[in-house]
Amino acid sequence: LYSTIYLLFGIKPWLVIFVQLLLNVISIILVYLLGNMIFNKQVATISASLYAIDPHTILFSNKLLTETLFVTLFILSVLLFAYGLKHKRIFLYILSAFVIGIATLVRPTTYYFPLVIAIIIAIYPGLRWVFRSKAIVGFIFIFFITIFPWLFRNYSAYNHFSLTSQSGSFLLFEQIAYTESYSTGKSVDHVREEFSRKA
Repeated sequence: LYSTIYLLFGIKPWLVIFVQLLLNVISIILVYLLGNMIFNKQVATISASLYAIDPHTILFSNKLLTETLFVTLFILSVLLFAYGLKHKRIFLYILSAFVIGIATLVRPTTYYFPLVIAIIIAIYPGLRWVFRSKAIVGFIFIFFITIFPWLFRNYSAYNHFSLTSQSGSFLLFEQIAYTESYSTGKSVDHVREEFSRKA
């Protein structure tokens, strides 16, 4: 998303922030729709209001980070899945799987989320087993097809079948070290020395 904005409009971080703010507003609406569908309008209003004033949500939407895009995609996927359960529509499951696949490409934290979905479909009352089987297989298949190109790219480039090519040591001594330095005020070198002693 961000590279596309830079490609079309040039390197303008403020434009990315603006898009993230719009995504955050969309997330608030999605939270309301999800709460209203599962519970009622009162719960939906409270949930959306709490989400709107959440300090972390406000902070992340004003930073050049992937959290805002990821959360919007994640909530959208859950909403589509919930509608699919309610109306027994395979198409909505498939669409939910595609969206969560895109979200996983943004942040790999939902890599195993389809397993949770499969369990929910398996135990959800009122569904025929043929429908359950089609829904589970379809969801996992579409999810895997969505993330497979990047998995294959990483395998071809790094001989590692994973969504990220970064190893644990790189994350610790590079990205996490800079984050720890920023939050504590310590120098990056000092943080790396501390990590080395504890590792």
